[in-house]
Amino acid sequence: DEQHGCRTMPLVWGLQRAGQMAIAAWILLEAGIIFLIWLHHTQGLWMGYMFSAVFLPALWLPFAIHRATQALAFHRISQVLKWVTFAGILSMTLLYV
Repeated sequence: DEQHGCRTMPLVWGLQRAGQMAIAAWILLEAGIIFLIWLHHTQGLWMGYMFSAVFLPALWLPFAIHRATQALAFHRISQVLKWVTFAGILSMTLLYV
C-alpha cells in the first residue's frame, strides 16, 4: 500500500491497532448476524445456511486477523471474507423461498 501512496489503516495506525479495530468491528458484525439468525429462527433452512455458510467461517476471521503478519495471510483473510460476503448475499434469496 505504501508503495502506491495509499493511506490504509495499517499504515496510518499501525498493524496491531488496525487489527484490534478490525476485530472490534467484526464482533459487532457477529452480534448482528446472531440477532438476524434469532429474528428469523422459524425459517430452518435459512438459519442453517446462515449458521454454516456465514457465521462459522466468520468466527475464524478475528483469530486470523490477530495472527496475520504476512501478505499471504492477509490475502487468505480477504478471500474468505469475500466468500462470506457472497454467502450472505445469497442468503437473502432464501428469505423469500
